[in-house]
Amino acid sequence: MSSEHHEPERLSGPSPKAFNRVESVRADQSAAFFSAVVEHSPDCIKILDRDGKITWISPRGVEMLEADSPGQVEGMEWADLWPLEEDRETARRALDTAKVGGVGRFEASCPTMGGVEKWWNVAVVSLPVEAEAGIRLLSIWRDVTERRIIEERLRESEERFRNMADHAPVMIWIAGADGLCSYLSKSWYEFTGMPPSPDKIADWRAAVHPVDLPAVEAQLREAHRRRSGRPVEYRARRHDGQYRWILDSAVQRQDGNGRFAGYVGSMVDITDRRTAEVAVRQSEELFRTLANSIPQLAWMARPDGRIFWFNQRWYDYIGQARGMSAADDWWRYHGEPGSEAVRHAFEQALGGGEPFREAFPLIRHDGEALWHLCQMLPIRDDEGRLRLWFGTHTDITEEREAHRRKDKFLATLAHELRNPLAPILTGLEVIRSSLSHPEVISKVTDMMERQTGQMVHLIDDLLDMARINAGKIELRKSRGELDDILRGAVEASRPLIDEHGHRFEMESRAAGIEVEADSHRIAQVVSNLLSNAAKYTPAGGLIRLVSGVDPEGRPWFSVSDNGHGIEAAQHEKIFDLFEQVDHGRQDGLGIGLTLVKTLVDLHGGSIELKSGGLGKGCEFIIRLPSCPCRPTPAGESLWPVVEAAHGGSWQKVMVVEDSRNTADILAMFFEMEGRDVVVAYDGEEAVRKAAESLPELILMDLGMPRMDGFEAARRIRSLPGSGAVTLVALSGWGQPQDKEKSRQAGFDEHLVKPVSPTDLRELLQRLDAARGNGC
Repeated sequence: MSSEHHEPERLSGPSPKAFNRVESVRADQSAAFFSAVVEHSPDCIKILDRDGKITWISPRGVEMLEADSPGQVEGMEWADLWPLEEDRETARRALDTAKVGGVGRFEASCPTMGGVEKWWNVAVVSLPVEAEAGIRLLSIWRDVTERRIIEERLRESEERFRNMADHAPVMIWIAGADGLCSYLSKSWYEFTGMPPSPDKIADWRAAVHPVDLPAVEAQLREAHRRRSGRPVEYRARRHDGQYRWILDSAVQRQDGNGRFAGYVGSMVDITDRRTAEVAVRQSEELFRTLANSIPQLAWMARPDGRIFWFNQRWYDYIGQARGMSAADDWWRYHGEPGSEAVRHAFEQALGGGEPFREAFPLIRHDGEALWHLCQMLPIRDDEGRLRLWFGTHTDITEEREAHRRKDKFLATLAHELRNPLAPILTGLEVIRSSLSHPEVISKVTDMMERQTGQMVHLIDDLLDMARINAGKIELRKSRGELDDILRGAVEASRPLIDEHGHRFEMESRAAGIEVEADSHRIAQVVSNLLSNAAKYTPAGGLIRLVSGVDPEGRPWFSVSDNGHGIEAAQHEKIFDLFEQVDHGRQDGLGIGLTLVKTLVDLHGGSIELKSGGLGKGCEFIIRLPSCPCRPTPAGESLWPVVEAAHGGSWQKVMVVEDSRNTADILAMFFEMEGRDVVVAYDGEEAVRKAAESLPELILMDLGMPRMDGFEAARRIRSLPGSGAVTLVALSGWGQPQDKEKSRQAGFDEHLVKPVSPTDLRELLQRLDAARGNGC
């Protein structure tokens, strides 16, 4: 086997000078001393002649070479003991060196006589002898097999380490006990794109960001001083020129004796991780910002339900400083401590990993318990494992109250609609049975008219509230006298006042008070207040309507009664939608006062409630914006006088309505007015009958099956001579956009259902006036 480049060990055997002394001693004293030295040496000692043949071998040498006897070795060529030619050449050169007075040294592998491979550290020197004896050589072999095995294993270990380091997913470095880097793995050079050089520290410094380098080196020096492998982070230039964040960490290494020998370190590109961490941190900050800004009380819990975070609104709600709430603290604020059903449902949701949704009250810092909807959702990772819970408490107190008022309103609406329907149905039976008694029929029809008016009033209030909520109500203001508006409202409300047997007083404390207002809406305000006073005042009570001008020049009027009165705690709530003061009555829908306040607000006015409490009556005072006063011209009235339009123009009338009862009633009205009437029950029939004989006036419903009123109108307008036909739309919708849509379909007028005889007479009068003016 080829020799290795190892520094041969210095043998402890005798040097040439020592051998000279031995020879001198042997010559002068005895040959036994030399034998004692060589025979008891732990090395294999041989004596060679000048030609290199073995002439003597020590007993220890025989044993080490596993020879049967000295004779098995003696007489052999010393160089021939080495099996490899290159080792034999090395042995011959060593002999030559010894012959000229030098020391021949080498290390090589030579098997024993038993075939066991051993490594030997060899030294050959010449012995000083008498001239006539010639040159003799001394060969000392030391068995270094164990050391070579250890070195080979170490070499193999280093090769494995370097191979692992060069192919590891991280970059590896090694430093000695002085803390200086002596090795950088192949992966470091692949990362940086730089060729390796002998100076590993320079290779590392060249890649580190210049801004980071001073601080990093200082950290590494301090870590070495403390013998610490504390990790550091810095930027290093990649082969593409981009600087990447590196996490550099190390562990101590020790030699075979347990002494500190340096460090083994690793460098990992953590740029993506840092980017992800920044993104996560920003995401968490964004989440916390959003969670603190939402109107809900929010929290997060671990998989076992232990809450580890509350948002700021939670602490604001309970009145504590941030961080003071414990994991299960929200149960302490539960408004129903005895409700085990909620806790059981919560625990079931936790156990099954399912969403939780329950409503219950939570006690606020001021002691008030507000209803909240608690919702808890499981948050899972990509593998479906439960990571945490996210929960919210949403205040639903107002929503629950709104639902309560809505349910009450619907029940009241059903009650209020049934009330007038019952006498109307009864009245119809009475009329059928009293055809020969005109006075009975007259009385019943008056009653039916009042009940129908009550239903219309209810429906009108509902439609007005819908328009107000949709922002679609419009005021049609004009200048007029307040007293005229008040008298019109009293006329509409007087039957209800008289029905309850109340006394009514009206007083005007200033003459000629003018207002800039929608007279119809102000009359609606007054009528609603008078109706409320009539309903909530015991029979025989006193109702007063007073008007005047305050010191600031603002017109005002008030409606007062001596009825049930209103508690102070109800003064604000009384104007809420569907809110009613319970006096054992269920009259009305609870929208009258809401509508009153809204209409007054739209006019820029104000409403004030005064009441001494239960049993002491109440007074509503309405103030309107002031306007310059002027005298009302004689004969001018805010309320038109409608005359019956018997005969005259518009003789040929067609009524188109898919509701047969409505169509027939309208036809009866026009027949009573002396008109020739044709009835159609859908749009197709209307088009067909109009084509047979064009009427002068067509009243047509818009929503019909088979063909609606819009399409029917367009087809009628395409008929010859249809320009002389007046088309009137009948619809439950009366907003400007609804009227514009019907106009585009060819209609001349738009009436909103329900249509009363007065509405129809006004229509005919308006059409007559328009025709007379040549319009």
